[in-house]
Amino acid sequence: MRHNPFPSPYRYDNEHRLRIIAEPTTFEYLVDRAFNQIRQYARSDTAVTIRLLEAIALIATYAETSTQRGVLRRHAEMIQRGSQNGLSEKCDLHDVEQRYQEAITALDPEEANLDFRQL
Repeated sequence: MRHNPFPSPYRYDNEHRLRIIAEPTTFEYLVDRAFNQIRQYARSDTAVTIRLLEAIALIATYAETSTQRGVLRRHAEMIQRGSQNGLSEKCDLHDVEQRYQEAITALDPEEANLDFRQL
């Protein structure tokens, strides 16, 4: 698989002339911006929490590096911990835990532990 910088800092015009060299945006910056505020709000909202974990599992299929997978894992862990503090319904906590395990499996199938904790 060919690895390109994410995304390229070089910006070209329609004639393929270099016009701008921008400050590069990192994968971590983009994920933080996309997830932080929603994650903080979602700690007491089961549906949003589940959708965030599903999004991480989907994005994981496109992660090319261990660094990118680590960023996604960190967010999955924060989402899961927030749900433990923000949700009180046992069935909701189980559903979140199941999606968390699916996200972890998508990020690292070798390391995933599919034995759910007792909720």
